[in-house]
Amino acid sequence: MRRYVAIAAALLLLILGSQAVLAQYGPSGLLNVSNASPHAGDQITVSGRGFAPSTTVQVAIESSSSAPELLNTVGADTTGAFSAPVTIPASAAGQYTLSATGVDASGSVLVLTADINVTAVAAPPSAAPPSLASTLASPSVPGTGRAGSDLAVIAIAGVGIVLMTGLLMLLVSGRRRP
Repeated sequence: MRRYVAIAAALLLLILGSQAVLAQYGPSGLLNVSNASPHAGDQITVSGRGFAPSTTVQVAIESSSSAPELLNTVGADTTGAFSAPVTIPASAAGQYTLSATGVDASGSVLVLTADINVTAVAAPPSAAPPSLASTLASPSVPGTGRAGSDLAVIAIAGVGIVLMTGLLMLLVSGRRRP
């Protein structure tokens, strides 16, 4: 009987421990874009989750050489998710980061990001065509949403499972009867 109680206690500790790990280190949100390679002036949809229910989320765009530019302000729904159209600035070209900034359920500031590669608007016919060297120097690299530290959560949970399995084996093997 003691063996079953020990196994039940170990399983309960494993479940409670994994919930604590997920709460502390789990991904707190996710940001997605409908098109990671838009043209300047295009309208795309930005969606995300992880914000406090019914709070305000600001969507901005910036690059390493430009200050953030606010594109839209939207309210999160009752689950903390949002979806909003944004228009990529006509002057944009190259690598940019879209960010969604708001408050998460714990009241902390939450900033979610996704990288995009903006293609410049075609030059007017009177302009000289871009050189082959400049075209090759700016490859298209699609951006993706980032989901926090998923790998860390999996690794911590895996270590916990291995430790709990070892503890169970010690408990069971120490109580064998002849």
